[in-house]
Amino acid sequence: PSQFLRDFYTSRGFFKNSTIQVVRNPVMFAPLPPSVRPVNPVTRFGYIGQIETHKGVALLVQAFQNLSADTQAELHIMGNGTQLEQLKMQTATDARIHWYGRVERKTLPDILQTLDALVVPSLCYENSPTVIFESFACHVPVIASNIEGIAELIQEGENGFTFAAGNATSLTERLAWSTTHRPDLARMGANTQTYLAGLSLSEYIARLET
Repeated sequence: PSQFLRDFYTSRGFFKNSTIQVVRNPVMFAPLPPSVRPVNPVTRFGYIGQIETHKGVALLVQAFQNLSADTQAELHIMGNGTQLEQLKMQTATDARIHWYGRVERKTLPDILQTLDALVVPSLCYENSPTVIFESFACHVPVIASNIEGIAELIQEGENGFTFAAGNATSLTERLAWSTTHRPDLARMGANTQTYLAGLSLSEYIARLET
């Protein structure tokens, strides 16, 4: 499902007698139609996934809290994991950070539509994160680590942008830029669904069969 994984295998001599193709994972819910969002002075960032060290959630929290105190922004974190309670305690006095715990997949479109940008701050190798495509399906740009399979999904300034993986300062700079460039975020959001071509479930199955 990623060029990264294809290169990883071929560079190590795996599957020498096979034809290897990159077939992206499908988007499991239909792209949403464009919608006019109400003007909100607060920039809403989101994270959806495991609350674990390798996913970079603690880094995201640190980067967000490094924003200037007068920055009008919120961070909405959805997911479960071994770091959840610890991070909730650490941020208990920060009213800008909201923790939801595990959420049902069927509610993701409604949640994503409320965000200005989704953050994927992974510290580990990632292959082809489904949440990026789900974000695109909801017209939400993505701010992501410039690491392996993640980076190849991001077209800088078109459907989101990347930051130096593991670097809180780099991520803070991206978050701060986003709060002062809301029209640019909206433009990126309007572009995201163009990057879903060929990724419907029916197209995915047809390609596997071919």
